[in-house]
Amino acid sequence: MASTIKLKRSSITGKVPTTSDVATAELALNLKDARLYSANSSAVFEIGANPHSLSVGSGSFSIANGAITFPTSDGSANQVLTTNGSGQLVFATDAQRNLQSISGHVLPSANVTYDLGSSAMAWRDLYLSGDTIFIDNTKIQTTAAGDVRIADSANNTVSLTANAVSVSALNFSGDIANNAVATITADGALAFTEPAAFSATAIKAVMKNLTNNDTVMTAYSSGSAVTTQIKTLNQNDYVVTDFSAGNIVSRVQAKNLTANTTVVTSLSTSVSVDKLKEISAAASNFADFQSRIAAL
Repeated sequence: MASTIKLKRSSITGKVPTTSDVATAELALNLKDARLYSANSSAVFEIGANPHSLSVGSGSFSIANGAITFPTSDGSANQVLTTNGSGQLVFATDAQRNLQSISGHVLPSANVTYDLGSSAMAWRDLYLSGDTIFIDNTKIQTTAAGDVRIADSANNTVSLTANAVSVSALNFSGDIANNAVATITADGALAFTEPAAFSATAIKAVMKNLTNNDTVMTAYSSGSAVTTQIKTLNQNDYVVTDFSAGNIVSRVQAKNLTANTTVVTSLSTSVSVDKLKEISAAASNFADFQSRIAAL
């Protein structure tokens, strides 16, 4: 009758024999893990097709007939194994992990594809030593004086568009018309007012060059000069001698006029472009446009 030889064995998962369990050259089997062990005079070691640990001597280690070759010495701390594309593995610094120290340009693998940070995971501060930030074809630059300049690719200054802009205690909002005038209120607010409907220029003449039928300016009302014929003036009427920026600067009574006195005879007025735009936008037809102009 054939003899049955049974090895020392265990049915406990993860059970590894010790030198007290296995004598030198004796075999022990873990049935649950399917692992075979033996021992020498100082330690227990695993043997068989699926070893728990593997020790290689001073030579190199290769897989699949040398298709992949491992390095013969250890690398530095935090390095990783990388391939040269021909089966040779070497230790190198992991650029994706070690972003605290980069010695070259950081470029994405595809153009206009990836973001830096997100709305949920944003970077805190950005420090730059250069003087330009490129946003597509627009550049945000710093000048030698420390000012910020926004320009296009040809270095032409471009506008800054915003619903409201606040600068320290000064603030304003809305569109700003051409030639609008800025004023600062008592509370520090900056307001823009529409330009006047008219620009009025005084037409002047010396009294000795006028006749009794000529007119002179005596007042200013509703954006127009009030004029009177010289022959209808009485001694106590006032005649305007200077007019500027929509206001009468000086005037004298008719009884004090001399032949050499320069007086204002009329005003040359013009409508601003902004006012014409405003009237044109409001008018329903050409006749309405004409009546609105006449009303000025």
